[in-house]
Amino acid sequence: MRVSRARWPAMAAALSLAALAAPRASADDLSVLRARAESLAASGRCEEALEVVAKAGAPDDAKLALLAGQCQIRLKRYAEAESSLEHARTLDPNLPNVDLSLGIARYHAGDFEGAREAFAAARAKGEKSAELDLYDGLLLLQRADARDAATALDRARVSDSGVEPVASFYSGLAWSSLDDRSHAREALQRVIDEAPGTPWAEAAQRALKDIDNRNPRKWLRMSVGAEYDTNVALLGYGVVLPQGISHQGDVRAVWWADAGAEILHTETWSGGVRAHYYGNAQGTLHQFNEEYPGGGFWLDHKVDNSTSLRLEYDYGYAWVGGADPYLSGNTTTLSLIHDWGDVGTTVVSTEAVWNNYFFQRIEIPIQGSPGANCMVECAPVGLNTHSALDADGFGATTGFDHAVPLSWNGTIVNAGYRYQYYNSEGSEWRFTGHELHLGVHTNLPLDVRLYVVGSYTYRPFENPSVFPNSSQLRLAQIENTAYQQNGFNRRDNAYEVEVGLERKITDSLSVSVRYNYLDNDSNTDVYRFTRQIVGGYLTLYLHD
Repeated sequence: MRVSRARWPAMAAALSLAALAAPRASADDLSVLRARAESLAASGRCEEALEVVAKAGAPDDAKLALLAGQCQIRLKRYAEAESSLEHARTLDPNLPNVDLSLGIARYHAGDFEGAREAFAAARAKGEKSAELDLYDGLLLLQRADARDAATALDRARVSDSGVEPVASFYSGLAWSSLDDRSHAREALQRVIDEAPGTPWAEAAQRALKDIDNRNPRKWLRMSVGAEYDTNVALLGYGVVLPQGISHQGDVRAVWWADAGAEILHTETWSGGVRAHYYGNAQGTLHQFNEEYPGGGFWLDHKVDNSTSLRLEYDYGYAWVGGADPYLSGNTTTLSLIHDWGDVGTTVVSTEAVWNNYFFQRIEIPIQGSPGANCMVECAPVGLNTHSALDADGFGATTGFDHAVPLSWNGTIVNAGYRYQYYNSEGSEWRFTGHELHLGVHTNLPLDVRLYVVGSYTYRPFENPSVFPNSSQLRLAQIENTAYQQNGFNRRDNAYEVEVGLERKITDSLSVSVRYNYLDNDSNTDVYRFTRQIVGGYLTLYLHD
């Protein structure tokens, strides 16, 4: 609460101008002292200027009171400045710049309503200046009136470069809050170019990075690379190489693209469409060549400044070996995203999938079937492997991920949990699962970005596999001898680790390498395997 205006003049005189109780100077001496104080203030020597003001001993001199208040603003003694400037305005209400200076003092003291009153008084007297536009813009930004704030701040910059880089920096923030990324980038880049090496430039760099990390309005990402995969076919323990496959590992070329565009944008809603494509070409195992195009849409809703909802749908169709259909997949995801500030961001999501698989299913003759040839092996009575291996079905995943930015070297740590469920039409693929994951992203020397991510997933299946372990498999020596199924349900423990390095060549082009290790430790031999992938990639990323 402010002291009533009737009491300010006496207090201001006591606190700001008569503190040293100096004797009053003569008129000629006062003129000299005023000129001396103005010269010191103009050269940035405000402490000395205030000493001269006190020496003048002229508490009723409005110009000295104004000068004292302006120096106290520079020294960040805002309460004293407000007292001096209130007193100056009482002595001479029409003194140029007194309302502007008073508004500035109140603004920095956190009295935004008082600042508005002072700036309005200045405009009512016909005053116009870049500083007035600057502080009007700051007050509008403080009230979340970003569009008018940006207009005022840009007007201040154009009329007087002396308000830079402050005007451009806050103009950039205003345009950014409106999600006008082009104007925001232009303003923030101007700060970096015109005030290099300053805290303003560093803050502008961070603001630009924040804009770049947002979901882009339009984007195109394309990557090409080469990989070596130690287990292309994911062959399990003790599984004999199928006919036509001479080895497990292979080199391959890989390529993928992802493009999208925002087609809806309001203050609280946004949405768009996207398309993606992945392909690879194996060096020799051409039957595992893969092509996987797809596309979908997303819809975002801003709940408040820290919380948003996102709905996504994606459809993909894959084929292998050049022409053989493999998968038709539908995925719908609903996410709740909350930004906790310095303690990080949490994403809670639920994903539903519906998959149709087209791969050829194995049909093992059943023991005792008419005409069955079991000189190799037969399935037990009652087991229809063709039906059991039908992987078509519905699945769901729900869980959370929390990412925390650390103050050291751009480091981000994230961790989370996911519950998995899949109900296939065949008995082979029905499971529930529990996944824990942890990741670290950080900067290294030479502008290299490092990430290390790992996960553990436990999947207990509902049924024994149709594929027996080697200890249960009988290579029949007599007609109609069947193998025995495992006497336990399938259970997988999957451990996965990936390490990657990325370095930008330009703003749009980067190179990266990665190493991936997967160990699927299953109690069913055919699903017990390990795989390692080493790859190098070149990525082009264009966005707005």
